[in-house]
Amino acid sequence: MRDDDLILRAATEADFPRVAEALRDWWRQPGFDTELAIRERVAMVPRLWLQHFASTSLIAEVGPQLWGFLVGFVSADRPDEGYIHFVGVWPGARRSGVGRMMYTRFFEACRARGCARVRCVASPQNTLSVAFHQGLGFTVEPGPAVGPGGPFVPDYDGPGIPRVRFVRPL
Repeated sequence: MRDDDLILRAATEADFPRVAEALRDWWRQPGFDTELAIRERVAMVPRLWLQHFASTSLIAEVGPQLWGFLVGFVSADRPDEGYIHFVGVWPGARRSGVGRMMYTRFFEACRARGCARVRCVASPQNTLSVAFHQGLGFTVEPGPAVGPGGPFVPDYDGPGIPRVRFVRPL
């Protein structure tokens, strides 16, 4: 791929069907491809995210092919913080730099809106995500438990749903 082939743009509600399809299809590895995991993943990004946070969410595409998406926003209650809710990169585009490009564009949008930092979370067992975030300058925040991805908070997103918490200054 040449850099000029990739289009990185704000999301719209019309992107929802492709994002929902990606949520079902892009995670094909043990533990992430069970029917339960697929339903949970799709439920994490309902249409409302692209209805209410489209201007701060991103779509990456080459021609008609969706290469990635980032769903994020500037917090209404913490206006100095941006938050990345969910990111996906098409398996055929992983390691192409598209994830880094989406994060960089999101950081720029947050800076322009007066944010001082960006936060996000990941599953402690998703060590690839933990390493990716650390490579982008995120710090793992302290947590009462430690797992393969480092410190995490048990039950962070509900009973039995632990999360590694990240923060990155802008």
